Amino acid sequence: MRDMTTRGDGTDDTARDLGVRGARESAAVRGTGWPRTDRWGVLTAVTLFVVQKAVFLTLLARSSPMDFSSALTRWDAQHFLGIVTEGYRVPSAEQPYSNLAFFPLLPMSARLLSWVTHLPPRFVLIVLAWAGSLAAVWGIHRFVAAEFGDKAAVATVLLWGAAPHALVQVFAYTEGVFTATVAWTLYFVRSRRWTAAAVPASAACLTRPSSSVLLVTLAGVALGRQWQLRRRRAPMRQEVPGLMLMLAAPAACFGAVIAYAGYRTGDPMGYFAIQRRWGSVLGSPWGTWEEIRPYLLSADPAMTPYTRDIGVALALGLVLILLLCLWALWQRRLRAGALFSALVFVLTISTLGYPQAKARFLLPAFPMWMLPGRWIARLPGWFMLLVLAALTTVSVKLDLVIALGRWSP
Repeated sequence: MRDMTTRGDGTDDTARDLGVRGARESAAVRGTGWPRTDRWGVLTAVTLFVVQKAVFLTLLARSSPMDFSSALTRWDAQHFLGIVTEGYRVPSAEQPYSNLAFFPLLPMSARLLSWVTHLPPRFVLIVLAWAGSLAAVWGIHRFVAAEFGDKAAVATVLLWGAAPHALVQVFAYTEGVFTATVAWTLYFVRSRRWTAAAVPASAACLTRPSSSVLLVTLAGVALGRQWQLRRRRAPMRQEVPGLMLMLAAPAACFGAVIAYAGYRTGDPMGYFAIQRRWGSVLGSPWGTWEEIRPYLLSADPAMTPYTRDIGVALALGLVLILLLCLWALWQRRLRAGALFSALVFVLTISTLGYPQAKARFLLPAFPMWMLPGRWIARLPGWFMLLVLAALTTVSVKLDLVIALGRWSP
């Protein structure tokens, strides 16, 4: 592969070639009647995703004994709701499980918006979570369309919407918001807009503790870019400030959350002590296997959905991420997305506690659905929609069982 040369407008020949390739693929799909513009592609992705989730929500509303808003604010959402209404609390003998374990972006944004609008906190929390999922759809589409075209981007969005434990995309959870921040970060990284990438990356580091994986990914991107510039003996003065900001701003946000927990508990390592009380600690894949083995061998019908999801999600995630990493190394493309997805998987199988939630922890690793989305996009339009509709039907049925179950997804 020939060496890359930077142009005066800050782009390079590789980026230009990728843009030409994307334009060609977009032109190729025009003959199928697929939307021609990025705007219509985004609208198609959002519309089909909303239909996908509306089916699930309709069935949930008809099946759940709880009222609609209560059904969407169960489990972890109750802790977010507690932060909205009462703020953060330190662990105590009466309440050993502190909500300082949860990062502040979603609950504190809901608290502020509820205070400004006087709307019920539960309603605001759900709306913000839904907005985060829609922003994730937009970001995923933009990122994938830049590589493979609109049709593959729509397919990837719907695969993400039908992934194991995708029900939390419409619960008052942070998966939608976090995936949105990751998608937009990777999108800006792809076009080497380092300063722009710092904004969603900083938001990510205020959303979930697993944003540490995104920090490592950005560090890898920055080191790789500097090595690339040094090898070509190209000037680095124009890019180094942006790269430093892309690393420093998210790291400062992440550090601020940890420092605040330390301040409230009086222990610099207080955040990690809180996580240990919740039963969530960094271990090893072997430790995770020891945790999930009782689920896999259980004959309890109530555990069946989790038994299935743990095995399917981890096996499917491993295969898809390995394929993505091999493809990224071979093609020298999507390396940031592949690195992030691989790190998410490693963190998931190395973190002990809450084995039934392993599938949910993989949701932010949306790049693993890009290659299947690309393959599905090569099918005739009607057959592609038929395949995605079948996958959605299976997903909705399984998610409904979990939503009506006893354990947090």
